[in-house]
Amino acid sequence: MELTVARFREIYPEFDEETYPDVRVEYMMELAQEVHACSANAIYALTAHLLALAHAEGTGASGGTVTTGTVQTVKKARVGRVASEFVSMAGSVEDVYFEQTPYGKTYLLLSNHKRFSTRVL
Repeated sequence: MELTVARFREIYPEFDEETYPDVRVEYMMELAQEVHACSANAIYALTAHLLALAHAEGTGASGGTVTTGTVQTVKKARVGRVASEFVSMAGSVEDVYFEQTPYGKTYLLLSNHKRFSTRVL
């Protein structure tokens, strides 16, 4: 399946063209493909995660950042009309980074489904 900005926007319509220009989405999609070269759905979720974090940092909105090995947990996040409130329960720094957005959580699920199926709760 070919990855396209149009398909990304169908799946995640909250990433409108005015706020998230095609060139920015394409760049984040390229980054996502470098990080995780597998299913299109995982790449789209990771692209949405990267865009949401970049937007939160650029607007001064509440958002988690990874700096010098420490992670701040997102408590509230808004992208377009979608708002999320959560506290991370992740076990690793990598998990905490991805759990900062609902898109990152989707990416974790898609990219690590075998790990989740064997995790003891």
